[in-house]
Amino acid sequence: RIVIPALGLDTEVKYVPFDGRSWMIAGLKQEVAWMGETSWPGLGSNTGLAGHVSLRSGEDGPFRHLDKLAPNDLVQLYTEKNVYSYRVRASQLVGEADLSVVQPTQGAQITLITCANWDAQIRYYVNRLVVFADLESVQPLQTASQGN
Repeated sequence: RIVIPALGLDTEVKYVPFDGRSWMIAGLKQEVAWMGETSWPGLGSNTGLAGHVSLRSGEDGPFRHLDKLAPNDLVQLYTEKNVYSYRVRASQLVGEADLSVVQPTQGAQITLITCANWDAQIRYYVNRLVVFADLESVQPLQTASQGN
């Protein structure tokens, strides 16, 4: 699960495998894709997460307002055992085929990716908006105590 308080976002994350050229996230709707071949959260490298800016139905996608994130905004990833808290560092626009943003990194970070700059003539998003956030803390999930 991913939670971004500044955007009011709280949605499911689903693993999407890398096919050697790309990630097939077209079937996702309000879910965010954990991009296969990128790091597990908190393991010291780059965790790639992609989400739609808009859906084929015309509805907003989960990353519709990703451009509103500012430095120091909080992003939290929930796994079965931990909550990983990240702080936004920067954002940038890249070409739609630029995979360098999901390459391994020296430090633990997440890279949030969505489409940007719709070209009505060719009916295609020509860029990707990329937001980088650095790992700040890891907390174990609070689980209810189980009685006998």
